[in-house]
Amino acid sequence: MTANSLQAVVAASGSGGSVSRTSDLLASTSAAAILLFAGYRGQSNAKGNEGAISLRQQYKALGFANTLSTIQPLVGIAYTDGVDSAELESPRYGFAEGLRQLMQDDGLAPAAADINEIVVGLSAQGGTSLAENTIGTERYIANLAQLAASVVHAEANDQEVVDLGDGFDQGERDAILGVTRAVHRSGLIEMATGRDADGREIVPGDNPRLTVATQTCSAVKSYATGDQGWEIAMAQIEAHRASRLYTIACSTYQWPFADDRHRTAAAQRLVGAMQARVMYMMARWGVRREPLMIVQTYVDAGDLILIGNRSLVVDTVDVSAQVGCGINVYDTEGAPLIFDTVEAFGRGLRFSFTNSVEAGFTWDYGNISMTGKAPYLGGGGNIRQPSTPSPLVFDGVELNDWLLLDEGIVG
Repeated sequence: MTANSLQAVVAASGSGGSVSRTSDLLASTSAAAILLFAGYRGQSNAKGNEGAISLRQQYKALGFANTLSTIQPLVGIAYTDGVDSAELESPRYGFAEGLRQLMQDDGLAPAAADINEIVVGLSAQGGTSLAENTIGTERYIANLAQLAASVVHAEANDQEVVDLGDGFDQGERDAILGVTRAVHRSGLIEMATGRDADGREIVPGDNPRLTVATQTCSAVKSYATGDQGWEIAMAQIEAHRASRLYTIACSTYQWPFADDRHRTAAAQRLVGAMQARVMYMMARWGVRREPLMIVQTYVDAGDLILIGNRSLVVDTVDVSAQVGCGINVYDTEGAPLIFDTVEAFGRGLRFSFTNSVEAGFTWDYGNISMTGKAPYLGGGGNIRQPSTPSPLVFDGVELNDWLLLDEGIVG
């Protein structure tokens, strides 16, 4: 963002920002009052699509009306941008509740929740591109202004501020516009790097200010170019691997959808809880939680072996009919192999095809429209982590990691 804009936001925070702890940020909650801030930015899935179902202020969480800087209870906050006349279900509600529950599970949150307040901002607009959400834009600056307003609130209540970073949910618009993989990837890294630096200007401290995103592939085929939906998803996973500040919490295809690209209100809460887990682990232990990804491929007896960073299973409940589990393999001429069988073993999956796989062939996961997932029309598969050991449960739903969309060359 521009220096003048940043200076104005920092000045609004009073003394230049409260100091944030640099390690184990949440461990001393019984000895000091803390305010935890996270912004939420992006396009329609960030802002919300269906009507709000989070109708109570949970655990005294606070927030802001979209793009504004007046802090208030996080419930029933009306949008003010002239587009929506009623509150929609943003992932920020699930984020606030999920973060508090994680703290409680670790014995960190006292009974008087106002001692350790959670504040979740919102600066989002449907149909906006990455370029309309990045450094120096109106909504980016509005997000920082909400952080600065949280500092003012904290100083008035003798609280110490922890800036966790932002949830971010965007990508569909860039697919429609035909933004290239390289441009989207570099834009994500630049934005995340800027958010970290600008956050430190307002709340000094060494802790990373993460941009915690979802991997979107709501349209395998773009309206504009016919293929950019996949390119955006690949830009996102490449940015995750290249930057310690931009991180993917979860895939998008795994959730229930209200239409071909917008998640249901219930799914929004689950996404927020997944993002909260990532920020919590960074604040608590200084660890960036990795999503479920392929980390190795090789050929064994003519079969393709995929190895994940955690155990892998083929889902048979939520997505039981996906063609080839979402895996495609292509020979050196680009011709696709015909899927035959799949077998799970620990962290690996063995895929057999009617022809043998060879080193140097290419593969991708999720570059095929989902089967049995209507009304969602985007890409995905049915590979996830096992339910044992038990994952985090939120709203009665197991928050399993599903495999991120990816591609590569067979080793």
